[in-house]
Amino acid sequence: MRTTVVSVAVVMMLVVLAFTPAVYVQAQGTPPAEIVKDATKDYGVDNDGDLLYEFLVINFTLWVKTPGKYKIYGTLIYNYAPIMTNNTAKDLGAGWQNINLMFNSTPLFKSLKDGQYFLEYNVRNDYVVPPWFVEDNYTTRSYDHRDFDDPMNYPTTLTKYQPKITKESENERYVLWNGVMTVWFYYKVPRLVWFYTLDNKSRTKYFCEFIGVHGYVEKGAGRFEPENSPYLGLLNDPGRTVTTSSIVVNRSKIYGEFVSVSITFADIPIKDDAKTVLRFANITFSLLLSAGPRTFTTDEKGNYYTIDGGTQLSLNIDIEIQHQSLAMNGLALEQEIWSESSKKYYHNLELVGASPIEIDRGSTDSNDSKFFPINDPQKIQFVPEHTLEKKSEGYYYWVNRAVVDGSFHTDTMTYQYMPAQKRLKLYLAFTTTGTSIRTVHSDLLGIGINEAGNPTMQTYIKPKPAEQPSILITIMGWVTAVILVILPLYVDFRRAQKKMRELEEEFGEDL
Repeated sequence: MRTTVVSVAVVMMLVVLAFTPAVYVQAQGTPPAEIVKDATKDYGVDNDGDLLYEFLVINFTLWVKTPGKYKIYGTLIYNYAPIMTNNTAKDLGAGWQNINLMFNSTPLFKSLKDGQYFLEYNVRNDYVVPPWFVEDNYTTRSYDHRDFDDPMNYPTTLTKYQPKITKESENERYVLWNGVMTVWFYYKVPRLVWFYTLDNKSRTKYFCEFIGVHGYVEKGAGRFEPENSPYLGLLNDPGRTVTTSSIVVNRSKIYGEFVSVSITFADIPIKDDAKTVLRFANITFSLLLSAGPRTFTTDEKGNYYTIDGGTQLSLNIDIEIQHQSLAMNGLALEQEIWSESSKKYYHNLELVGASPIEIDRGSTDSNDSKFFPINDPQKIQFVPEHTLEKKSEGYYYWVNRAVVDGSFHTDTMTYQYMPAQKRLKLYLAFTTTGTSIRTVHSDLLGIGINEAGNPTMQTYIKPKPAEQPSILITIMGWVTAVILVILPLYVDFRRAQKKMRELEEEFGEDL
C-alpha cells in the first residue's frame, strides 16, 4: 500500500512538471548573463547561392555581465521526435552578445518534415563560481524540408520537360523549348514570345515587350504616372550596345535541368524632357528555363520560384545607373503584354492579386490604375474566350519586392489597357526611401504555360460569325431602297407632265 502511494505521488509530480512552463535553473547568486528571449530568431543560410539552405541557424541574444566562455546545447524536435542535436561554445565579452546554434541541412531534408521545429536548449558557463546554466525552449517559423540542401538531392527531370536552347543569329533571338513551352527571346528589342509547343488548335502566342525605364520622384504612396516622369531611358535607343553571355546548360537542386542566358543592354542614354543625355544605364535580363514539378515558396531574402505545368521561364532584371545618380528615388520598368492568334482565338486578361481585375479584350477603358501588391506573386493570366472550360492558358507574374541599393523595398504595379492595340501596358515601379537610385535587382518575373489549361486539353468552340439579317428583312430592305430611288423620279415625271399641260393650255397649237 505504501509503495502504491509513493508511485502515485511520483506520477502526479511528473504530470505536474510536464504541464509546467520551462523553468530557469541556476546556482545561487547573481547570474553572469541573461537571455533576451524576445530577440531570439531563426533563419536559413545559403552559402552557394543555389536558393537552398546549408544550415538552419537559431540566434540567441545575451546580456553578459561576466565575460567568459559560454556554451549552448540544443535538440531540434518535430512532433515530439528528435531530429538532431548540436552545441557551440564562444568567448563572450561584457554587454550585448550573440551566440548561434547551427543545424546541418541534410537531416532536415531527409526528415521530410514541413512546418515549425521545436528547440529544447540550455546555455551554461561552467567557469564561474558557482557554475551557471539556464534552460528553455523555442519554436521556429515554418519551413519546407525542400528548402534545405542535400548533396545527393537533384530533382528527376522527365524526358518531356528537358529544356534546350539555341541561338538564331538571322532572327536575332534565342530559342528555348521543351515538350510544354517554346520561348523566343528577341535580344535586340527586347521581346519575349512564348507558346505551347504542341498547340494545334489556337496557334496562340503570348508577348511581353520591354520598352524602357522611367526615373521619377516618388512622393508618398501614390501611383506612378508616366507623364510626371522627368527621366526616360529607352531599350531600343540606337546609342546602346547589346551583349550576351554564354549559354548555360546545367542542373539545379531546385529547378532540375535548366538552360539559361543573360543579355545586357549597356550604355542606355537616360534623357530628360529636353532630350538631353544626363546619365547612362546598364540593364541585364537573365533568363532560365527550368523543368520539374514545383510550386512557389520563399525564404527570408524574398526569393520565389515556381514551375506550373512542369515548365517555367524565370527572368531577373538588374539595372545599374552609371556614375553618380540622378535626383530620383523611383524607377519604373515599362512593359507591354498581349496575345495574338491566327484563328481569332482571343483572350481576356485577369490580374490576380490583392485587388483582382478582369479586363475584357473589347474594353474601351484606357485609364491607368494602380494594382495593389500582396505578399504572394501577382499574376496576369490569359483566359480564352472560345473554350468551354475557360481555363487560364498562359501567365506572366512578378513579385512585388526588389533589392534597391542593397535594401529590400516594396514595389507597385501601374497598368493601363490600350484598346486600339489590345495590349496591357505595365509599369513595375522600384522605389527607395533615399534621394537617389543606383542599382536595382528584381525578384523573379515568371512566364509560363499552364499545361492543363492549354487549348489541346480544352473544348475549343469556334467563334460564331456575325448574325446575318433574315430573308424577309433583306427583301424589305431592297423594296425600301427601290422605292426611295423610284419615288423621286416619279414625282419629277408628274411635275413635268403637269408643266407641259399648262404650257399647252397657254400657247395652244403654237407650242
